[in-house]
Amino acid sequence: MLVIYLSYCYFCLSYISEMKYDYVKLNPSEQIGPHSQAAVLPGFEPVVAGIIGMQDSLEFHGASKAALARLLLQMENESQAERTASVLRILSLISRERDVSVSGRFRKAETAVEKIRKMEIYVTCNCRRHLTLEDAARHAGMSRTRFCSFWRHETGETFMTFVTRQRLKTACHLLLTRPGMHVSEICYESGFSDIPHFNRTFRRFLGLSPTEYRTNREPR
Repeated sequence: MLVIYLSYCYFCLSYISEMKYDYVKLNPSEQIGPHSQAAVLPGFEPVVAGIIGMQDSLEFHGASKAALARLLLQMENESQAERTASVLRILSLISRERDVSVSGRFRKAETAVEKIRKMEIYVTCNCRRHLTLEDAARHAGMSRTRFCSFWRHETGETFMTFVTRQRLKTACHLLLTRPGMHVSEICYESGFSDIPHFNRTFRRFLGLSPTEYRTNREPR
């Protein structure tokens, strides 16, 4: 199988000759810069029109498959200038080829809002257990450092502060809906690891102790 990623073909050429192929796939990318190519190459506008908007992975068949594979293999031994010409030939071939089928759908990258929402759901479902930044970063698909920076930039607080607030919400809910549940039980059920820390954190965020919170909100 020979997989073609046009935006990276310059960097993957050394691997092409080692591949066997039954079909050719293409993942078009805006990194190719076809608009800029059309601006400097008269007559390239129809080619651009044929490939702009392609976002799915395409499987080529028959003669087009062989032609694309041949051009890519040929590029392995070409100079930089010759490779540029070959890329243009490949784009031209793709723009007019109709013997293709969709082999995969383009998945749009998550927006910052979507990532935040995803992590909010993750914390809501897991705040009662021991959570670490490494766990969260792994779930978000980022490094620990990048995740911390991303979360603070998007929310204005640290991720662990958010986790603490979610745990306190759980604690407040239990304090009001489980009158027979002891404060120490609520502490652990909410995800806190020890009672003194729970009491200090509760007072720091809400201005009163868990017992006072429960008492002040009990029906009179």
